[in-house]
Amino acid sequence: MKTLASALAIFAMLCIGVLPVQAQKGGVGGGGGAGSGGAAATAGNANSTTGVRDTNLPSTNEKPPDVVLQNNPLLSSKLQPYLPLGMTPQEASQGYKEIGDFLTALHAAHDLGIPFLQLRCAELGKYCPPDAHAKSTKLENAIVALKPDAGKDGAKQATKAAKLETKADLQGVKVY
Repeated sequence: MKTLASALAIFAMLCIGVLPVQAQKGGVGGGGGAGSGGAAATAGNANSTTGVRDTNLPSTNEKPPDVVLQNNPLLSSKLQPYLPLGMTPQEASQGYKEIGDFLTALHAAHDLGIPFLQLRCAELGKYCPPDAHAKSTKLENAIVALKPDAGKDGAKQATKAAKLETKADLQGVKVY
């Protein structure tokens, strides 16, 4: 009986946490409301399925990942098991412009057993060891480069799954 009551309490908290996020999305594309430049300026910035921003589109006024993580200690503590030993979430997020992109890379690395620092280097083309000569690329291409046996389809599926994990992580988290 206690388990059922606990489960219902958690479910209610999750439902309540979704309402502010839905209101914050402001309609088309997930980006903003009054004073944010309108729907035309923000349409398409966030993927409507995952809520994760497409890096090929213009930037929004989202806070940098290190600020989002600092303002959300629960999220930071949740990420600790996915990080290299001794590294803080803020340190790991260096180089990422959007919290969603960082979380997606972090989850993909964990899910595929790829060291996160190698994936970050391959994806961003920076924060690499001195002998590495990496150029920035899409996450899927970075996955294929580091785990060729995954193939293009496997990399695409892994990215999709990581975006879903990211969406769950960002429920109730203010990024603007």
